[in-house]
Amino acid sequence: MRAGRAVVLAAMLVCVAAQPARATPHFIVGTGQNPGVAVDAAGTAYIGWKVSVYAPQGDGVQLCVLPAGARTCATLATIAFPGSGYNLGRVSVLLPGAPGVVQVTVGRSQGADYSQFVATSGDGGITFGAPVAFGSGFGIENDVLPDGRIVSDGNGAANLSGAAYPPSGAQAAIPRTSLDDRGQFPDIAVQGADAYITGSLAGPSAVVRLPAGANWADPAAWQHLPDVNGEQPEIAPGPLGPVALLEPTPGARREELFTQTWTGTRWTAPVDVGGVSYDSSFALAGAGTRLTGIWAVDPPGFDYLLDMVTSTDGGALWSSEATLAVSPTALYTLELATTPAGGGVAVNGGDTEARPIWVYVIDPRRANVARARFGDTTVQLRTDLGDCVSEQRVRLRVQAARGGDVVSPSGVLRSARVSVRRSRILHRSRWSTLVDLRRARAKRTATVRLVPRHGRARTVRLVVRGCGRIA
Repeated sequence: MRAGRAVVLAAMLVCVAAQPARATPHFIVGTGQNPGVAVDAAGTAYIGWKVSVYAPQGDGVQLCVLPAGARTCATLATIAFPGSGYNLGRVSVLLPGAPGVVQVTVGRSQGADYSQFVATSGDGGITFGAPVAFGSGFGIENDVLPDGRIVSDGNGAANLSGAAYPPSGAQAAIPRTSLDDRGQFPDIAVQGADAYITGSLAGPSAVVRLPAGANWADPAAWQHLPDVNGEQPEIAPGPLGPVALLEPTPGARREELFTQTWTGTRWTAPVDVGGVSYDSSFALAGAGTRLTGIWAVDPPGFDYLLDMVTSTDGGALWSSEATLAVSPTALYTLELATTPAGGGVAVNGGDTEARPIWVYVIDPRRANVARARFGDTTVQLRTDLGDCVSEQRVRLRVQAARGGDVVSPSGVLRSARVSVRRSRILHRSRWSTLVDLRRARAKRTATVRLVPRHGRARTVRLVVRGCGRIA
């Protein structure tokens, strides 16, 4: 049904109740480097990190099992791996699907030889068997395919590489497949039974797909997708296809972090999601129909902030940018895992030196959305925090999407009138309103009256928070 010809327009309002103005639960579970995380369907988090990397003894990995709602590890296993873990990627935690099975992977060096090892637990991460060398070369991160193979990205000498090794070690001696020369910032995701590996230097990012069942050792089996015009890509599975979260390339007019979705034939148009003051790292996770993005920001006059957005339509419309917590130090190694309901955890730790392993609880209800549906088009009101230089100012945008793509609101709306209580309108255009909240870190309520081209008008309300206000 075309939105412009609808006789009766259905409206759907999603207004999330305001949460208390306190930071999301965050706490320390250990000390180490390069943490990784996975979350199961029950919300239990499995968090792994390197320990004693520079010590003469004890260089290994610790694995924390953190039940949903807990603030301390139910169990903490220390896994001894052969060789050294110095500067060899991050810990990846994999859940292959069998009950109680948890895999921990990490790169190790033994003299001049570089290998990837996996340790497997059959009792939910309490104990682990002897590590197995399953892959060769300079691997960075790993994910698991439905057939049990461990798909891997790598960046030896900045060369982007890929592999899909069985965990048994049967193909460990086969060299990794070189994919591109842009491997400084790699990432990996599994979408269905396909694997996607992406990487960048300073400029557009390469994205390469390994189709289900393909022979990874054959370079011709890897399909090179069109580049995306952003760098330091994070990629995650989405309901309409894999989604990339990217930083603008040097010299680009775009200032915010943005996303694009691969539909199977093309990349969708870039969608700005926030993070003008993005500082050190960002992460993206997808589960079921929900995508969640997080990043660290360092706006003037604030400590480091951890911000979040969510999407439930494949990455076309995103929630307002929500500040989850304040950190006194930079967040250099953010990793994220979520459930289909949107809950989960983000973790951060040391990069080149041991630091506290912080856990941040992810609650999608902290990210405000206000939406109405008109025929086949969803319209929303969203807060854009900008660069936070003017702490009292926010921009409210009316946005629309149809069929997984962003479209102009003018296709379905005649007008949209925005007002904000106890605030002053500084500038108003057709679909954007710049507002002075009159106070730093303010909390206000915005109202927008959406007048469609056909049918009755709808009014939706959105809780608006200024820069630095905890959601």
